[in-house]
Amino acid sequence: MALTTGQPTINNREFSHIDQEGAPNEVAYKAFQRKVLSMQLEDIKDHKDTIRGLTEQFKKNWNKGLGAESFVEDTFMRSQLRDAIFVGHVNTDLDSIAGAVGAAELYRGQAARAEESLNGEVLFALKWIGMEPPPCFDSLPNAKTGRVCLVDHNEVDQMTPILKKDEKRMKRIVGLIDHHAVAANFTSSTPLFMDTRPWGSMAAIVFHTYLRNRVPIRKEIAQLLLCAILSDTLNLKSGTTTPADRFCVALLSSFGEVEDIDDLAMRLFTAKTDWIVGLGAYEMCRGDQKNFEVNGVRLSIAVLEVTASAPIMAVAEDIMIQLRVFKYEKGDYLNEDTQEKCHETNKESHCALLFIVDTVKQQSVALICGAREQWLVETAFPEGKWSAAAPGVKSPSAFITAEQTLCDVGSLVSRKLDFVPKCTEALKSVPLPEWYMQTSKEMERLGKVLATNQGALTNSGQKFEWDRNALRSAVWTEESCNGADKAGEAKPAKCGWGCSFLTGGKREREVMNEL
Repeated sequence: MALTTGQPTINNREFSHIDQEGAPNEVAYKAFQRKVLSMQLEDIKDHKDTIRGLTEQFKKNWNKGLGAESFVEDTFMRSQLRDAIFVGHVNTDLDSIAGAVGAAELYRGQAARAEESLNGEVLFALKWIGMEPPPCFDSLPNAKTGRVCLVDHNEVDQMTPILKKDEKRMKRIVGLIDHHAVAANFTSSTPLFMDTRPWGSMAAIVFHTYLRNRVPIRKEIAQLLLCAILSDTLNLKSGTTTPADRFCVALLSSFGEVEDIDDLAMRLFTAKTDWIVGLGAYEMCRGDQKNFEVNGVRLSIAVLEVTASAPIMAVAEDIMIQLRVFKYEKGDYLNEDTQEKCHETNKESHCALLFIVDTVKQQSVALICGAREQWLVETAFPEGKWSAAAPGVKSPSAFITAEQTLCDVGSLVSRKLDFVPKCTEALKSVPLPEWYMQTSKEMERLGKVLATNQGALTNSGQKFEWDRNALRSAVWTEESCNGADKAGEAKPAKCGWGCSFLTGGKREREVMNEL
């Protein structure tokens, strides 16, 4: 005789909501659940009644106060982050700001931003909402002692300066809310509060926690979180977008009283584009830039999300120069004993890529500043289409031609989902050319110019200015210009001396040394 447990079999057990026909004021949860998993942005209007019904149901629950489930969450979960400082990453974006503000209100802590400057998209969103930005982390009285919850990042290199320099930072970091992979160097001796999910935006995680905890969300917070999700998922069109992000956008637009989601997204992207174009090449290379180390290669990947790429390409040569300057300056550091500026070649970046993402066309191109970058992009994106970055553009290296300064990588638009994984796979699976890790004479020449303070930066109040002539003379030598001029005579993989830098052979190393 078979034993029974009094429980239904696993196949018959019903864990989800059961819709009741004719039940007054009830949302058809089961029916909507099937639809929401495949819902797109354009479908939201078709489910307005259901979304409105959900909004009203959440508001009714709020009016009833904390329920049994939210009592448990508040007592044992949210209390762990109470009074903590919630702070995002440097090169601050909208998801980082919205996540810090939304989480701080939810967990009853202090919101902070990682740095003083904010990009045009963030400034537009805050002005549209009528909200002041959170204070800078470094300005808080407990910045060096307070408990910290990181939002939207966990790489040490992306932390606000005080945390980055604090060797005991992990004793202060008590929580992490993020949608990125956990870095190998993010370790702690004690357990942490961690909420990491493979969603398209950290703001979506925060909003979902509001709902799960039955915590009322203010209209202003809903609008801020909505802007952040639209920004991070490129209006729900990025490959990182999940059904959870789409659901959160649908509900946040209801709570935030936003009728036209597409219009809001376009205004966000336009504000960011206008801001980027006004920055100049120096900030374009550094504004949304993240560093990685793969198989010993120090890699930097910057992203510019714009509604039109033409204004960026108009200053392509200046950007190439600044990408090279950036690579060199990664080796700069301050001697703590003497407070003197020092430089170590083995800390310089090996490769600096800039991807320009057209948020309207949902397509991207990579701007190339040297042979290492060209090799990596060609290896990582074999289907890419190559061309000159702009009419009459010069090659920044004797080892590539003008026709190898721009690569169209097609519909790939995500650093996290597309650019980083493909570059990582290339660096791990394909043997590097022998010259790849060496310091070229080109970089040495640029270093000498920078070391003598030529090409020094000045801040005009609007953007950074620099001595173009000094830096151009270091990057564009007669040899590199000749290499560019011979684009029509030699194959794309050949330099001005007719040797293939892709082979990394003896002649290639000799030419590198000659430069």
